[in-house]
Amino acid sequence: MSTYKNIDLMIDGSMVYCRPHRSESCSECNLELSPLNSLYKALSQVHGDIPPPNAINPNIARQIMSLKENGNKNLKEQNYEEAIKYYTYAIEFSFQRPIWEPHELTAQEVAYCLGKRSLAYLSINSLVNAYVDAEWGIRIKPDSVECYFRKGKALTKMKRYEEAVKAFELGLEYVPNDEDFKNALEEALKLVKND
Repeated sequence: MSTYKNIDLMIDGSMVYCRPHRSESCSECNLELSPLNSLYKALSQVHGDIPPPNAINPNIARQIMSLKENGNKNLKEQNYEEAIKYYTYAIEFSFQRPIWEPHELTAQEVAYCLGKRSLAYLSINSLVNAYVDAEWGIRIKPDSVECYFRKGKALTKMKRYEEAVKAFELGLEYVPNDEDFKNALEEALKLVKND
């Protein structure tokens, strides 16, 4: 049999707090109210009308698409700093999607932008940033082939050849016939032997 525990809460505008400690995350009362407050914020934006499952906000989708396109345009024109800026904005917008939208969509958008931003960082020799973006892209979307390639390239430029070999090998598991991957792996293997 479960027991009922009365919790002393305080509502202040659009936030709920633990009354005794005036905290949204209260370790003394063992309360974590930030998810409730986040849900309230998301629902207040749609006036409490919960959209049907898998509904996607077209305005956010258009904004993210526009930012990605601007990033791609600047990347193609070798305006790497501008490309980085646009991909960063697209990532930030993706994380602003309402909580009821499919998380797979956010993962796909973020991994794509991280892969492209990694390429921009590689192009300006910001190797740690390129590596970090590629690694996070893989963690968010483990089949993100572009991110394995960028990770391998960043590691190669950082002279971490054995790790680069592993990155290229993992990427080749997804695209076993890709010539760019095969050539990059071959180059990294030669560098391991010469190191």
